[in-house]
Amino acid sequence: MTRYPVVYASGVFDMFHIGHLNILRRARRHCDHLVVGVATDDYVRQAKGRAPIVPFDDRREIVASIRGVDETVVDESEDKTIAWSRRHFDAIVKGDDWHGTPKGERLQLAMADLGVAVIYLPYTPHTSSSLLRARLTDSPERPMGLANPRRSGLGPHSGSIAS
Repeated sequence: MTRYPVVYASGVFDMFHIGHLNILRRARRHCDHLVVGVATDDYVRQAKGRAPIVPFDDRREIVASIRGVDETVVDESEDKTIAWSRRHFDAIVKGDDWHGTPKGERLQLAMADLGVAVIYLPYTPHTSSSLLRARLTDSPERPMGLANPRRSGLGPHSGSIAS
């Protein structure tokens, strides 16, 4: 396994879960210094058409608290050459679900021009923030006390959950 001085990992990290932890742990094994870009709320809205559940400052603080993460930076664009121009890195990691896809190929071409390696790490199956979001809003098997805002008429701040 090749080790790099600085590796960059990026993501939304909404509703932090085991898949996020796995990719950060695996990324750390490849470097001396792990920089993690956390996507801004505006970037997420633009890219996914919806806001993250957990606000940017909270997501960034959660990621910064993970052992092995040396630095967090603001990630505002799908174009990782922008991230590189702000904070140089020697390699970038992505889940292996990107490998062989158009977005993965675009990333490889852009990074090759900068001399940056692209490392594909195993994607944790059966877990994602999108799956968690769907479970929380659509499943009748939600955690006790968690109302479905679409069915109950409750908005994000219109009700409380008793302990």
